[in-house]
Amino acid sequence: MSGKVLLIGSATDTRTTLAQRLCDALFDVSEQAFYYTGAVDLFDCVIVVIQRIGDIDRLGTNFKTSQLPCLAVLDHGFDGKPGAVLGRLAQDVLPSPRVPSEFLARVRGLIRRNTAQRELDRRANLNRAIGFNDPAQGFVAQTPVHVVTSGTTLPAFFKSTGFRDGPFRFVHQSLDQLRSKLTRHPISVVVLCYDKNSAAMMTNLVLDLRAHPNSRYAAILCWSDCDTRTNAATLLDMGADDLFDWDSDPDEILSRIDLHHQSQKINDALRQSNQLGLSAAITDPLTGLFNRRYAMGHLDDVCTIAQSKGSSVAALMIDIDHFKDFNDAHGHFVGDQVLVAVANTLQSTVRASDMVARIGGEEFVVILPDLKARDAQNLAQRLCDRVRKIPIDGTARGITISVGISLMDYGAPIFTHGTTERDLLIWADRALYQAKDNGRDQVSYYRA
Repeated sequence: MSGKVLLIGSATDTRTTLAQRLCDALFDVSEQAFYYTGAVDLFDCVIVVIQRIGDIDRLGTNFKTSQLPCLAVLDHGFDGKPGAVLGRLAQDVLPSPRVPSEFLARVRGLIRRNTAQRELDRRANLNRAIGFNDPAQGFVAQTPVHVVTSGTTLPAFFKSTGFRDGPFRFVHQSLDQLRSKLTRHPISVVVLCYDKNSAAMMTNLVLDLRAHPNSRYAAILCWSDCDTRTNAATLLDMGADDLFDWDSDPDEILSRIDLHHQSQKINDALRQSNQLGLSAAITDPLTGLFNRRYAMGHLDDVCTIAQSKGSSVAALMIDIDHFKDFNDAHGHFVGDQVLVAVANTLQSTVRASDMVARIGGEEFVVILPDLKARDAQNLAQRLCDRVRKIPIDGTARGITISVGISLMDYGAPIFTHGTTERDLLIWADRALYQAKDNGRDQVSYYRA
């Protein structure tokens, strides 16, 4: 099933035809009259067939207050302008569909955009629930809209007052200029102007824009003459976000550009949310270091590279001495300060190629590729020395750490190939316990 669609309108031939097209495309369709008062949130989108501008006032109040995405289909003889419906009632407007595939492509696009918005809202609510506030909004400059034509200047249509004074700045680009710009900067919105002589080229250009890293997520709108409408569905399915005619009302065009620019920002926010989620999954929230999950995968990768090169990998297992007693004496807030201070000290002391992770309450691990035993011991001793110098306000007691060292040398003639990457951590952990048994605040090296 492609989705659940609420189809509202008078029982005209247009409504019947649209219902059949949706059913043929495997949508679950519910046909209703204008005064429908049932539940609307069960549907993925609503399609309203409008004959007169006054039909908007005939819609039930339950529909007007819902957040359901809406496509308005203007029936034959519609007595208003599309711009009067777009934004006020619907997120998309389509004249009585001349090409069935364009109608279905717009319905699919509407559902995709609404799904993205709902997911972003869900994540935003979750972020607020766990204490992540939305960033403050600063000054918002006009967004450049790159208008691509075969001519040498921006069409006069885009120089009118409505276009000049709004939230967008329209910039003319030839095809070569656009390609040159893409090599240097990402773009957010592009309008492709074409006629029937350049329709095939526009299809290829849309594919190129969707493939280029600097325009892959841009809002792409196509402005064409009416005779070129037959390839609209192809453009929409190939990656264009919208298509409008040369005789479209300026308010309608601005509404469409704004709609897809907002949709583009929503998708950007979702991708950023994915990156933040990935970061949260591999990062310790208190110290900002990597966590155990990342450390184990990183260790596997480092050992695989070392084995292929015949080099070595060292591991330091580090524990803060008497940390529980410190917490009990000074409280968990001061204990957290100690953890952060130790983490910062470890991170600032190792090389850029080394990896530091917090793997337990007061336990850390450092993975050291291409480091020999003597160098690992020197680094461990330097870490002990630097941690002793950490000042903690309100406490007279100093901080010390115990360190266990292990090393796996894939180039050594006596290397045992039955050992695994996990053995490196097991050995370092045994060395750590040896350092603790010997009195803490020292370094111990594992010897089999």
